[in-house]
Amino acid sequence: HFAHRFPRSLFLVLSTTVTSLAHYLLAAFPTVLLIPCVVVSGVAYGGVLSMVATLVSLLFGHKNFGTNFGFCSFAPALSGYIYGVVSGRLYDARADAHHLCYGPECFRYSFIITASMCLLGSISGLALAASQARENSSKSSSSLSSSSYHHDGSSPSSSPSSSSSLSLLLDKIRDRIMRGGRWSRLSGSG
Repeated sequence: HFAHRFPRSLFLVLSTTVTSLAHYLLAAFPTVLLIPCVVVSGVAYGGVLSMVATLVSLLFGHKNFGTNFGFCSFAPALSGYIYGVVSGRLYDARADAHHLCYGPECFRYSFIITASMCLLGSISGLALAASQARENSSKSSSSLSSSSYHHDGSSPSSSPSSSSSLSLLLDKIRDRIMRGGRWSRLSGSG
């Protein structure tokens, strides 16, 4: 019953937010909080990795699960390479003539960049959770009786004054694309 109240993507948001907070704390207090922040960040990263397979199957279905999961698994490797290069350049910019850097300023900006990217991931996860909540509420409202229709016979989502009609249309388009459907199915034909 717990999973029905909270979309699974909220756990992704929780993990990325904790990782972001840990990296901001590492940027501010690197010598004092190094070990606790590394432990918390590692646990949160494990939470992200454990949610990827579930979210991939929920969002994209089981048909091309291996391919979709492979792309999602490739993302940390690619970002690890990119951030490794960026962190190395930031370290070199602060290094002395012997290519050595001492003190917390050597990695401060690397931690800030990583924390900012995790915060961006949290915001993306919130958008995903909102989309899932909308989808779940539309499924539950579609099972209601015809009392949810206007007096002229149109449904509330087809009303021009409905602010969520565009988001519902975009969700339908995304679902059709992810399922490999054709555009003609959107109009109800085919």
